[in-house]
Amino acid sequence: MPETQPFILTLSGPPGSGTTTLAKRLEAHYDLFRVTGGDIFRSMAAEQNMSEQEFGKHVNKNPKLDREIDERLYAMIQTAAGTTPEETEHPSAALNAQNQLRDANGLLVESRLAGWLASDHANFRLWCDAPIEVRANRIQTDRTNRKTETLDELRTRENDEAARYDNFYGININDSSIYDLVINTARWSPDTIFEMVTTGINQHNADTDEGQVSSRDPIKDTTLNDATIVE
Repeated sequence: MPETQPFILTLSGPPGSGTTTLAKRLEAHYDLFRVTGGDIFRSMAAEQNMSEQEFGKHVNKNPKLDREIDERLYAMIQTAAGTTPEETEHPSAALNAQNQLRDANGLLVESRLAGWLASDHANFRLWCDAPIEVRANRIQTDRTNRKTETLDELRTRENDEAARYDNFYGININDSSIYDLVINTARWSPDTIFEMVTTGINQHNADTDEGQVSSRDPIKDTTLNDATIVE
């Protein structure tokens, strides 16, 4: 891993693409503090004294809470990058990252928007994918998954999420140009994918990389107001 400290790695992909399996291995291999969108969601549900199911329904009715999940992840990324403003809107998230990073080599953010939220602060941005039929089958056969989805349900959810990202931030979630490495996880074994990713990270040299793509900061560049909320 590059000696830049703290190292910021983002891992993104649609449901069933294998990001969680890979993230856990990268977390242990590089001794990183890993945070996910699901972690933030569960934390916010606990703050509201709600179950995850209750909070999920609450978020669906309150789009600003959906954006707050992204903003809390963003605050943690900014902390790792050393660019947190003094008056951050989410000081608890920033403080949590600050405390966790004392004993870690860097930050691993796992969420669909992680690469966009980290923007140019990320040392390495990774996108995992697989054909939707493969991903739907993985979700349905994963015994650790608390909810299953049919192929049609998965396709509907992904279309809805893509529309929300575009509506909130003007982001095309299918634009893979910002990523340093894009992998179809249906084509190789988990072990081979792990080797490919660690090789890519270890041998990446930002100084000689002629293919880096800069991306805008979606949180700074957009605000959520009534005009951007689609009921």
